[in-house]
Amino acid sequence: MICAITSETKISEVLEAYPGLEQRLAEWSPEFAELRNPVLLRAVAKATTVAQAARLCDLTAAELVRKIREAARESGVEVAEEAPQPAAAGAAELADCRIADDIDAGEMLERGVHPVGRVREGLAKLQPGEAIRLKSPFRPDPLIQSVRASGFEAYSVAVSPREHVTYFGRGRNQAA
Repeated sequence: MICAITSETKISEVLEAYPGLEQRLAEWSPEFAELRNPVLLRAVAKATTVAQAARLCDLTAAELVRKIREAARESGVEVAEEAPQPAAAGAAELADCRIADDIDAGEMLERGVHPVGRVREGLAKLQPGEAIRLKSPFRPDPLIQSVRASGFEAYSVAVSPREHVTYFGRGRNQAA
């Protein structure tokens, strides 16, 4: 089985395709050593993307993807390369929209408040040409997927390994 390893790939998919990588992950981060416990492996690895795991290793998602691909090749396994992804439709337009709400997810999370509720409330009020800007210490992949599934656009950029800016909204030409 060949797995195209991307930042969106679940750790469980990586380990299923390349079982020998479990040890390498444990070397890169002590937190991964606990994945040797089969119960934890099933629970954590199925819900964790490579991008989320990268934070545990103090790496960017791109760095961890590269390390996983290299380790898989070293073990003699063929690795499917990721096809280049086109830029998200309307991404530049979304970033140019009027910011209706500016949310600091890091600050909210420190207070024990999850920003998903505020994002959803804000999305319900948006007009075409408006967006919500979310600043966070990581790329909020599950929220991005959920927002897109709801019919909104989402565009995220890593300003640094620990700072992401994500825009959610409707482009100027997208109906409410």
